[in-house]
Amino acid sequence: IGTGERLIIEVERTQHLEQPHVFQSGKMVSVFSNADGTPNKDHVSGVINYVRDNTMIVTLNVDDLPDWIDAGHLGVDVMFDELSYREMEAAMKAVIKADSGRLAVLREILLGYQPAHFSADTNADPIGADILNHSQLAALRLLRSAQDVGIIHGPPGTGKTTTLVQAIREARAHEGQVLVCAPSNTAVDLLVEKLSDKGLNVLRIGHPARVTEQSLSKTLDARIAAHDYYKDLKALRKKMEQLRSTALKFRQNFGRAEKHQRRLQLQEVKALKADADVLEFYIINDLLQKSDAIACTLVGSSHYVLKGKRFKSVFIDEAGQSLEPACWIPVLKAERVIFAGDHHQLPPTIKSIQAARGGSHSNLV
Repeated sequence: IGTGERLIIEVERTQHLEQPHVFQSGKMVSVFSNADGTPNKDHVSGVINYVRDNTMIVTLNVDDLPDWIDAGHLGVDVMFDELSYREMEAAMKAVIKADSGRLAVLREILLGYQPAHFSADTNADPIGADILNHSQLAALRLLRSAQDVGIIHGPPGTGKTTTLVQAIREARAHEGQVLVCAPSNTAVDLLVEKLSDKGLNVLRIGHPARVTEQSLSKTLDARIAAHDYYKDLKALRKKMEQLRSTALKFRQNFGRAEKHQRRLQLQEVKALKADADVLEFYIINDLLQKSDAIACTLVGSSHYVLKGKRFKSVFIDEAGQSLEPACWIPVLKAERVIFAGDHHQLPPTIKSIQAARGGSHSNLV
């Protein structure tokens, strides 16, 4: 059992040891029974924590281990992650269809059809002004006055991330909770570490297997497991599983009384699940409300716990390496958006030549 009490298994390759493989940390996989030499229809999904030689650690996306796992002889396949592409497509469709509201305004500004607006800056020094140089301070003042969009731009080593962290602190102090995103888990975790060092309560949205060790305690899973009411949630789920297991042990050849008893047990299971869902919703909502900043990848901003949430400011780091469709996912939740990046550095990673020629290599900076 790992972070957030997720189930973890260790899988070892015992045959074809000399053959190369495509398994790597963070990949989604399907774990299945291979006892008779052919893949079984029973399978569970998971995410690879790490691969070392012929051993692999996988965090499973289930609450209970299926019985067939204990028999051994497991097979593992890499899964194609369609979710990212579905979320990007959905975001692009929403942007295209927007004919009014804040999204339509931001679209016109970000695509250059309308000018961005800036308010008169106050003379008060921004938060953290004493640790910034002249150009960083000027950028921070400009971001403070940005009403629609702002960009922290500069070559390597000029302190873009440092300036971004101070801008996030400034926004949190005057606006409330902010959303912080980046294209990769590594970039997100760096921001989580820097913001936490500045005293912000950061909630990291993302799969624990894809998060650095330093950020694990900030993940939603870990925070849920550490919540005061988690023991009550765990007790509800345990009782629910025990009742379900007992009810499903009944077979076809039993009488009316046994059928009635099973019906009552399954009804109680349903009621317990409803109670557990309500309690889990309360815990998650409590964690969200108490967070200064919510951090996730661009695609991660579509997580179900953020559904319907809006933010006065959304910050996107490494924007020069971010796919444009992915950037629109958090922008859907924004009143204004602040980018940090350099389009002269590494561009977005595009493996399809056809997709690159079709414009997928573009970004919003």
